[in-house]
Amino acid sequence: MKLLLIRHGEAMPWSPSGDAGRELSPNGRQEVISIREQIPELLSSVSQVLHSPYVRAVQTVDLLAEGLQVPSVALDALVPESTPILACQALEAYTANSSLLIVTHQPLIGCWVNWLCEGTNAQLSWATAQLAVIEADWPAGNLGQLLASHYPA
Repeated sequence: MKLLLIRHGEAMPWSPSGDAGRELSPNGRQEVISIREQIPELLSSVSQVLHSPYVRAVQTVDLLAEGLQVPSVALDALVPESTPILACQALEAYTANSSLLIVTHQPLIGCWVNWLCEGTNAQLSWATAQLAVIEADWPAGNLGQLLASHYPA
């Protein structure tokens, strides 16, 4: 399976409804559009979208998946304070999909990519709208191979 793991675009610094309600900033929207324009062939292969329920993640999905006719599911296991193990357990229900687009947050994504590809819990620094393409037979520690990483232009 191919995993397209992306951190949401840059978010506004504050929301009256708290962290989960923070929206993408104008720059964050542009970051996501930049990534979308770089990877149209990868996006066209996506069979399912999984994302955090936070507003900025949902907005990132809306911009990335524009025009795609694939199901989208919000998962609590993809919030910032989750762990790679919890995130992988949540993915087990979607392993029949050949290509998943997953929108999440830092610090989860920095730990998760490292855990999938190296089997360690060290946290990698992860930029907003940075996308990793990982090939894995199963979503578990040290079973993935990082194929590419894309940054907003």
